[in-house]
Amino acid sequence: MIQKFNAFTVIPKYRRSQTAFDVHVDGVRAPVARARKDSSFGSLSRYTVHSEPQLEFEGFVTPFKATIPGSGEVGSVDHRVPILGKTQWIFAQKNMPELRGVPSGINSTVRHTFPISIVGDNSLLDAVFSFRLHFRAPESDGFELTRLAGARARFRVKVHDDRVSRLLILCSVVHFARYATADPVEYAVSLTSFD
Repeated sequence: MIQKFNAFTVIPKYRRSQTAFDVHVDGVRAPVARARKDSSFGSLSRYTVHSEPQLEFEGFVTPFKATIPGSGEVGSVDHRVPILGKTQWIFAQKNMPELRGVPSGINSTVRHTFPISIVGDNSLLDAVFSFRLHFRAPESDGFELTRLAGARARFRVKVHDDRVSRLLILCSVVHFARYATADPVEYAVSLTSFD
């Protein structure tokens, strides 16, 4: 069950006919969970999330919401890019206060502030700088999501409030990967994918 992990790394794997986001914890070589769909990253198909070692079914994620069959929607994620000002990241989990993602650190703050957010090249910025968002509210210290520096996308998550759904955090990672970061492998695969 992925809910028990308070720190983990998510590594995307892009293929023409399959996309996966593998969840790794320190000290364990194999992924402890995987969000997977049998289509390219750009398709609208949802990801099925299983945790190891028995492939326990956790639920579904898309770039905008997480659901558990029989329980319904866990919550939703989104972002807004104002013409002036900082990008607004929203994490709305049921039965919790809405968490807002705030850039943490000078590199993160500058990167998502006008005019850099409009004219900046994500692939160049991603290769050089890590980018960290701290999702929180007055009633919750939430979690941190960091896109680690490097050409290939890798995400580090640190949870500060155990009530936060790890399934919805995976949704946030997929959302961030789709709208706010670059990966040369994903780009190359997208050029040859038609779904």
